[in-house]
Amino acid sequence: MKAAVLETPQGLEYLKIREIEEKGSVGKIRIKVIQTGINPVDYNLIHGKIIYGINPIPHIPGTECYGTALSSGHSIREGDSVIVYPRLYDGTCDFCLDGHEELCINGGLFGVNTNGSYAEEIYVDERNVYRVSGIDKDLAGSIPVGGLTAYHAIKRTRPREGESILVYGASGNTGIWAVQIAKSMGLKVIAVSGKSWISEYGADKVYRIDEIPEDLKTEIVMNSLGGSVFADSLHHIQRGGRIVTFGIYNGKESTLDLSRVYSSEISIFGTTGGSRDDMNDILKLARTGKIRMPVEKRFDLKDIREAMTQFKSKSTGRIVIEPTNA
Repeated sequence: MKAAVLETPQGLEYLKIREIEEKGSVGKIRIKVIQTGINPVDYNLIHGKIIYGINPIPHIPGTECYGTALSSGHSIREGDSVIVYPRLYDGTCDFCLDGHEELCINGGLFGVNTNGSYAEEIYVDERNVYRVSGIDKDLAGSIPVGGLTAYHAIKRTRPREGESILVYGASGNTGIWAVQIAKSMGLKVIAVSGKSWISEYGADKVYRIDEIPEDLKTEIVMNSLGGSVFADSLHHIQRGGRIVTFGIYNGKESTLDLSRVYSSEISIFGTTGGSRDDMNDILKLARTGKIRMPVEKRFDLKDIREAMTQFKSKSTGRIVIEPTNA
């Protein structure tokens, strides 16, 4: 079968389509990949800008997968439409036993610490495979990274109906999910984006990042951008408010005014991915038909380099890869 193989994480020129031989093993489900997305974690992995250890090298990237099961297991049946829960976990550490698989001491991330979904077929542990019958493929395909991350992040802040949330990066995969999840929880959503169309997904107000009113303050801020933008966003949190972070798109370092944090009793939450319980919750929400996911362009696997270039300039939705015709 064909796969996009990264010879070394030093740029797109090292990402090449290869014929590979992948073998399954007991407990794994064989999946035909129908759609896989491009997210910052995938782009950064290819360019060697990732905080996780990459394994193996050479490597097949891709942290999201929507596909069809080609084999059966205990609960998954051949022919099922499925997605992959991307967190690797042992199920035995204290965090796993407490329902926080995303924090597993011996865990990792599918597509980073294992080969991923930029291939025609993959083999995945059955416990990481979830049925998604009745969910549109464009939406289902965005759940493992965008949906799961956004849901877990908002849940961590313990939102209350009627509160307001300021969402940075609102037109990205995770941001689009965050806007819609927040609205489903009864929050007032203020989006930070250069794309006005995000209002069509439930944002009550949209501001460009350099046009946020100085006096705007919300109970919750979601900031996936990092860098200096993280420090700036503290100015828009109400006294006793919360900020949640899970990305470093603009940099992993930031200088904070700690006096502002403690004197206003601002709570800072770090979050990564989500648990299996979160996965079940987001699947229930997706099945209500209230969540939508725009796709700007679809690429064949053989055109993955072009897809990665398009990812950096996308403006109206997701960039996805559909390997069926690779």
